[in-house]
Amino acid sequence: KEDHHHHHPHHRRHDGPKRKGIRAALLSSGVVDGATIWKARLLSSVSVIQFGGVATAAINCMSPQGPGCCDYNKSERMANVLTSLPYAAIGLHSIRRRRTAAGKLWGASMLGVCGASVTFHVSSGKWRDLGRKLDYWMIAVSSGLLTRALYPGLPPAATAATMALTPFKPFLVSAGNAMAMESKFLQRSLQDPDLRGAQKLHSAACMAGMALFALEDASIPHVPLVHATWHCLSALGTAMVNHVLADAEQLHPELTLDALGDGGNGRGRQRQQQQEGVDGWQQRDQQQQQARRPVKEFDVAPLGLQN
Repeated sequence: KEDHHHHHPHHRRHDGPKRKGIRAALLSSGVVDGATIWKARLLSSVSVIQFGGVATAAINCMSPQGPGCCDYNKSERMANVLTSLPYAAIGLHSIRRRRTAAGKLWGASMLGVCGASVTFHVSSGKWRDLGRKLDYWMIAVSSGLLTRALYPGLPPAATAATMALTPFKPFLVSAGNAMAMESKFLQRSLQDPDLRGAQKLHSAACMAGMALFALEDASIPHVPLVHATWHCLSALGTAMVNHVLADAEQLHPELTLDALGDGGNGRGRQRQQQQEGVDGWQQRDQQQQQARRPVKEFDVAPLGLQN
């Protein structure tokens, strides 16, 4: 420690002249002058300020601001409410067809998405801003639950972190979870030809929906029923997600509610196996597994999108 404190000022005494010598050499050689150095410092400061402004603007875009740019009249308001109902249909379908607790929970969250969307589109006045925030928040929560269902090995802390971030940056949470879902859907469709038709239809609906979403914000004058059309495309793309959820259940059958229920009744299975015999029990077990195989969620073969 004594050596460190003794030599440290010595180094500092030589650092200053060294830096001054470099600057003096540049000035004397004509490479730079004093004005150039001050211009560089000024431009660097402006660049930092500009970067901060761009970053702040980008962050602000990730949070719902104001009442939104839809529901211009009663007809559009009604159309937006009616086109929110397919989200509830997707939720009910998922609750009925999904075989894992995470999948069913995502289905329940889609009912919340429908409710939040309807609440936003019927709200007005001082409740309008809150309705829009609720809409963004519910979409972000649902996207986090979908990621949880598609990635069973995801740490619970990651899901909890996205939920905690939702009230502050719901768009950022939704975008991150959407990228995770798209990655899984594309990866599995490349490995399993049966998923390709649903993945193509999902991608087409999402791209068209994003184009309409951008058009709604930038359209001058206003294009009628843009938001309602976006609802329909969004619902179509979301419905196709059930295909990759069914695929995840096939890849992880041990996580299905049927498998977990059978595991809890292990003693009963042993007693029944002793009574019926090994051959009879194996035959019954095969029949149960055959019955548990998921059927196709939606038939996309007539659309010519399978290959």
